[in-house]
Amino acid sequence: MPRAGPRKVHRYSLEFKLKAVKAPPARTMKRFQALHRAHALLQEEHALLKTLIRFTSARKPTSSRSSTKNGKRSA
Repeated sequence: MPRAGPRKVHRYSLEFKLKAVKAPPARTMKRFQALHRAHALLQEEHALLKTLIRFTSARKPTSSRSSTKNGKRSA
């Protein structure tokens, strides 16, 4: 059962606050760089997959133009 009455507010020292402010940017930058590398890799893989799909789904002609007279089909 929670205690009745006002909650105690913890006050941090100025030294603690300064350390806390200095610490996150380094971790944040490392995380950002890791995410950036992962994103670049995914973009490269995506481009390769798009090329593969284009290559494999290209329609092959049913007949070559050289097998018809003057490049036109006869009826």
